Amino acid sequence: MAAEKQKNYTYHHTEVNPEYVKISTEFDLTWSIEDLAQQFLEVQIPPNVQVYSDPSGRPHWQLFQSRVAFARNFFANFPDQCREAADQLQSLQDALQSDHPEHPLVDKFLSHTVSAHRMGIIRVLPGDSVDPHRDVTRNISINIGLKNSNAGTTYISDNSNVKQFWEQNLSSYTMQDGEVYLVEVKNSHAVKSNVNPDSGQTRYIITYSM
Repeated sequence: MAAEKQKNYTYHHTEVNPEYVKISTEFDLTWSIEDLAQQFLEVQIPPNVQVYSDPSGRPHWQLFQSRVAFARNFFANFPDQCREAADQLQSLQDALQSDHPEHPLVDKFLSHTVSAHRMGIIRVLPGDSVDPHRDVTRNISINIGLKNSNAGTTYISDNSNVKQFWEQNLSSYTMQDGEVYLVEVKNSHAVKSNVNPDSGQTRYIITYSM
């Protein structure tokens, strides 16, 4: 099934920004995140735990104080879906080898070995904004618009300062479904909601850790 989705990607470079860059608008998968999400649990996470995987092995959401939730036990329960996404990332990587502008994040992506085990999902509920934060377990992510991606706008700084985040000179982008961004998530960043709580537009994106 994954092989049927292979395509010749075109590189789309629309932002010149050291903190992020969009590299495609054509990411397309055969599976639905809404179908998968029905199998996820909401679990109580021990306090001050950065990464928690419930010992039951069931897929679940880890909700952080910033209001963003990460899928846990994802690959263990959905290996085929992860492999399909990884195959498409590899195809995109192959396409970029011969046609790409100079950009530090692209260079790092091209030197990276794609692994399905690194696939994850981010969920933000309708109307929720994600508070300023920085990722502490990774430096760079590949974020892929999956469902209602434009329900939030991402703001990012050029440093790790979280406390004075909104006073800084920030860059921003609004992702669409099917778009692929490389993002320097070690820098402080936040997401402002573009929808109302009653909109029903839960935002889902694939997040791949580099």
